[in-house]
Amino acid sequence: MIWRGRSGGAATLALGILAFGAMAAAPPACAQAPAVTGTDLPQDPALRSGTLSNGLRYAVMRSATPKGAVSIRFAVDVGSYEETEAERGLAHFVEHMAFRATTHFEEGRLEHDLAGLGVAAGRDHNAFTQMFSTLYQLDLPDGDGARLGLAFRWLRDVADGVVFAPEAVERERGVVLAEKEARNSNDQSAEDRVTRFQGPDLRSTVRSPIGLESVLRSARAEDLRRFHDRWYRPDTAVIAVAGDLPVETMEGWIKAAFETWAPNGPPTARAALGRLDLSRGLDALSIADPGLTPQVRACRLRVPERFGAQALADRRLQDLQDLWTDILNTRLADRADHDPALLEAQVSLYAGNRDAQRACLEVTPRGDAWAPALAAADAELQRLRREGPTELELEAALERRRASLRGAISVVSTETAPDLADEIVNTQLGRQAFVEPRQLLRAYGMEVEDVTPQDVRLAIDHDWTGAGPLIDAQGEAPPGREALLSAWRQAEAAPPLAPFADPPTPKWAYENFGPVGRIARRETLTAPDFTRITFRNGVVLNLKSTGFAKDSVEVRVTFGAGRREISPGDLFKARVASDLILVGGLGRQSYREIEAALAPLDWAFQLDVRDRAFMLSAAPLTSNLKTQLQVMTAYVSDPGFRPQIDARIHAVIDDAYRTYRTDPSVLASTAPYALLAPGSGQAPPPRRQLDSMDAADVARLYRGPLTEAPLEVTLVGDVDEKTATDLVAATFGALPPRVERARERPDVVFLRYGDALPAPLQLRHQGPGDRAEVSLTWPLFVGTPQSRREEAVVDLLADVFSDALTHAARDRLGKTYSPDVSAYVPDAGDQGGLTAEVETYPADVEIVRAETLAVAARLARGEISAAELDAARQPQLSGMASRRQTNETWAAILAGSSRDPRRVKDFAENPRLTTEIGLDEVRAAAARWLSRAPLQVIVMPGPEEIVR
Repeated sequence: MIWRGRSGGAATLALGILAFGAMAAAPPACAQAPAVTGTDLPQDPALRSGTLSNGLRYAVMRSATPKGAVSIRFAVDVGSYEETEAERGLAHFVEHMAFRATTHFEEGRLEHDLAGLGVAAGRDHNAFTQMFSTLYQLDLPDGDGARLGLAFRWLRDVADGVVFAPEAVERERGVVLAEKEARNSNDQSAEDRVTRFQGPDLRSTVRSPIGLESVLRSARAEDLRRFHDRWYRPDTAVIAVAGDLPVETMEGWIKAAFETWAPNGPPTARAALGRLDLSRGLDALSIADPGLTPQVRACRLRVPERFGAQALADRRLQDLQDLWTDILNTRLADRADHDPALLEAQVSLYAGNRDAQRACLEVTPRGDAWAPALAAADAELQRLRREGPTELELEAALERRRASLRGAISVVSTETAPDLADEIVNTQLGRQAFVEPRQLLRAYGMEVEDVTPQDVRLAIDHDWTGAGPLIDAQGEAPPGREALLSAWRQAEAAPPLAPFADPPTPKWAYENFGPVGRIARRETLTAPDFTRITFRNGVVLNLKSTGFAKDSVEVRVTFGAGRREISPGDLFKARVASDLILVGGLGRQSYREIEAALAPLDWAFQLDVRDRAFMLSAAPLTSNLKTQLQVMTAYVSDPGFRPQIDARIHAVIDDAYRTYRTDPSVLASTAPYALLAPGSGQAPPPRRQLDSMDAADVARLYRGPLTEAPLEVTLVGDVDEKTATDLVAATFGALPPRVERARERPDVVFLRYGDALPAPLQLRHQGPGDRAEVSLTWPLFVGTPQSRREEAVVDLLADVFSDALTHAARDRLGKTYSPDVSAYVPDAGDQGGLTAEVETYPADVEIVRAETLAVAARLARGEISAAELDAARQPQLSGMASRRQTNETWAAILAGSSRDPRRVKDFAENPRLTTEIGLDEVRAAAARWLSRAPLQVIVMPGPEEIVR
């Protein structure tokens, strides 16, 4: 059953928490799902759907967000699952060729024409091949005839007009292989081993969409054409359109484009399901790799129910799965809060594959306590299986689900066209009803009306069955197979836990912060329109009421000087610790007590260390705004820094260093700081320097900024001025005044490139051996209010460079998947740079490096055409226009604007600057900045060392 979540994306109602890498990436709909009958769920009356005479299914729906925009999704319900052994990877290869050349778009033409209409590759124009479907996406900034004509002309070509010229296939082959290399990682390699271990005879375990390198290297044009002709047919295709047009208009475009599409021969038989050995018992797999996060998992595999079934009984079964996983995960979180062996644990159900459903108990141990951690999690699972939940637990889980569905109702009227189109196409692929959220809430009430704890207990027995348990452990030094088997047997044989007793439900302890704050000053500002209110205690509120997203508000709280008030020696520690502030709880309540007191509300926020300020960010429903502001006020007035931080801090640190060691792009991005500004703290210090870090260090770093620095609150969204003012007055406005003082340290070190750059630097990463990174940075300047035009110029230059590098290194040479060029120019801080980043195979590093330098040299000579500039400019302008219709963008701009009012004016002037910049300016900037030799960083696989 598909329901509309608050984010607007489609979600399967009964899935558990997704984790552990690739296994979580199961597609939302099954390619072969038959049409489901007997459902009592009515289709949303706002959706118009139908089937053309040739069998193509379509659905359209109006969405006025963003204003004027239209989103189109074209999909075939065929992916890598249908590939023969000799075709593994061809479904994805065919998808690539649809972008290379088609009947109406010769090679290189599509991207150029779309860019001229403001459609950016990757952002607005993309495709995805999954195991059971292939999906093409187009998000148009405007639904005018020119854009829709081009979009539907190309999508019809995707259906039956892809050109498989041998020379084009050869060029695209390198791109597909480069994508395979780019997607490889330690986690992905481990997950591939685990899925093969769990289901050796299942087709889904050996049909990863990326395919086999041997097949990709040998595939011929006729192989790709044969696969396309066999599977791209009207009766396997669906199309969904959502946008700011009448449904009749969108339907008319679909019919005009696709009614004449005829199938190429009779339908092809689908692949047979693999065999799941249900008699298979306990087994284990151990994977030792220092690049993997320590974790252990126990899974049971069984044959899934009818995929996509929507009858009342089917939905009730899904609801029960959701309930027991929710309840068990709550118990596991409570257990992890005090168990010395257990860092984290959760249970997840993976129901995306047609040939097996997995129920997995997933455990992260503290230190080397593998066996005790696994035993603790299993003991909780067995207790719930034995006793079922309490009435209180069951009602709390039901209310959490109801709250989620109520949230979907409140935001649906302003759901964006891209999100809506995604949901519609997913329901089409699953042959399910597209249901209005209010009806889903009504149906849920019927489904769970008489559910009992015994029903939940029986659902666990239903799901925790089948093959297994199959144990896998991974990390730098996990237990071996025999140790894992022994640990599980001992866990199963351990005495049962005492009967579960409901813990007391705490009352939220932070509803009153003192006398309600009074307003000292109110200002109405224009261009853009927003209100600024200053309370007598000095708290500033920036408020912009919008209708972009109903019942949604973006909250930002800025304070302090961010990076500039932290000692360089502590900066990396501060960044690591920012993720642990929530876990540290409050002075009067722990993190788990806060969760229990505020359930089922979502109240979490994020803390970031910015260049010139600290920032708290949250995105609550308007109906939950009061609670969200209370929580954030509590954390800036009475942070707890409790011992729960100590239990997690070294796992967080280890994860950060693990990423640094194994991801070549992360290593390359920190290299300039390590090489040219080693005292800045921006690059990770030696790991041993963090060995003793604990909750006291976190308190030392953050208590002062949180509790002493003046506060600026920004609210953007569906909230009126009186409501916003009253809520802030009762929270932040009620705090004692804070004294404004200079918070920036004199010893902060900023990056400077200097007149002479060092020789090319070669670093080593410990990730997959087929990944390498070329990173070239041309020094720019330090930003000032007077440099805004030049910043806009180099932004355009970066996009021109990125397009040119994509055409050269990807399209022509086939040596990379997604090269990127970006310009970064912060104000009064680090020296800016224009950086080209290209991931490639180690053997191709020199070719890619030389090509990147050659492209830069061409641009530096002024060889930039008006067409190239326009192809960079139009997507920038359409992106600016689209972002200005989001709460997130306005919150980012207004946050901190009372201290830095120029940022609002700069944002307002950006489109004008970008529009009026001429070709001569961009050529001059290219000559000025790209004529100099860049800082060159090459990251290769190998032992940890630096090679000059």
